[in-house]
Amino acid sequence: MDAMASDPNAQAQMLKQMQDPATLKMMQEMVGSMDPEAFASMMAAQGVQMTPEQAQQAQRMVKGLSPTQMQWLSRASSAAAQAQAAYRAIKRQLQGRWILVLSLLMLLLAFVLRHYGIV
Repeated sequence: MDAMASDPNAQAQMLKQMQDPATLKMMQEMVGSMDPEAFASMMAAQGVQMTPEQAQQAQRMVKGLSPTQMQWLSRASSAAAQAQAAYRAIKRQLQGRWILVLSLLMLLLAFVLRHYGIV
């Protein structure tokens, strides 16, 4: 796992930087000017495997994004990162509490069955 994914402070700092339009523009220009092999290896370091052809296509797509689209993409990735962090926190809380999980699942099943008039 890479260091950025394991350090919440580094993630928060990166997400804050991604809200700055100047930083987004700089990143867009950097990605657009990279060699496809270098971009593919950078993505592999982040855990995303892609061929140089896929990297080249991704670079073309990033170059074609407007500043508004880049900001929307940044906000969407920020929301996804927050959702992932919440999921991990909930998962950590529920690990080892299998009786609680089982009872919650049974309660959910009861609501669903009641909603459809089966019970």
